[in-house]
Amino acid sequence: MKKRIFAPFLLLLVTTVVFSQTNKPGVGDWGVRYGVYFNGSFSQQLIFTRMLKKNLEVGMGVGISFQSRNTTSTDSVLVSAIGGDVPGIREYTTQTTNLYVSLNPFLLYHFPVKSNLDLYMGAGISLGVSDAIANKEITRRYLANYEYKEEVINRSPVLFVGGASAIVGGLYFFYKNLAIGAQGGLGFSVNGSSGKVNSKKTVTNSGVLNPVQGIVTIDDQMTQKTISTSAGIAGNVGLNLTFYFSRVKAKETAPAFN
Repeated sequence: MKKRIFAPFLLLLVTTVVFSQTNKPGVGDWGVRYGVYFNGSFSQQLIFTRMLKKNLEVGMGVGISFQSRNTTSTDSVLVSAIGGDVPGIREYTTQTTNLYVSLNPFLLYHFPVKSNLDLYMGAGISLGVSDAIANKEITRRYLANYEYKEEVINRSPVLFVGGASAIVGGLYFFYKNLAIGAQGGLGFSVNGSSGKVNSKKTVTNSGVLNPVQGIVTIDDQMTQKTISTSAGIAGNVGLNLTFYFSRVKAKETAPAFN
């Protein structure tokens, strides 16, 4: 008996959740969306949107991506010490850091689906800037009472990135004005940089078995100007969470009669 009562109730609940559209935002509502996207590396976006008439939505995303890599490898090598070549250890380390910030305005069209599931498509552009990439390479050859250390720091000029992409995605409103979604894009990008490439090399020799002693520093600058283009998935593949703020409707007042 309980199963017979529970089954219709469950069917009613599922039908109400899936085919109801009371959780969707209305015209004029503002939204905030947080997303995590992947295109070779992970990035985060904070997006501000507003629902317009005729199922249109306009918005602006702010993207931030930070990368920091540190790798080290070692092997055996002969070093030129006082008295001849002797076995030693060679250690090679690379360190790279990069920060990328972008602005991504877009326009979306929402298909009139009569449920809490929302499907959309549209287009967007991306304008970004990457800080000067710092790349450090450290090579050490050492043993007891002997050390050779070579440190090279390269710093590239600021990189500017622009592009455009087609956008497709979907949202599911599981609560009033609150939705989870997925989004993908396909487009092209153009990037370029202009400025000086700074390279600083420092060589340190120390230890009583090292025939060379002291520190030598070499600074080198080179002007670089590059422009390149690429086509492919345009960094809009990921998941997001969206919340819309409903407008407070003015209360209607009854006309006064004298």
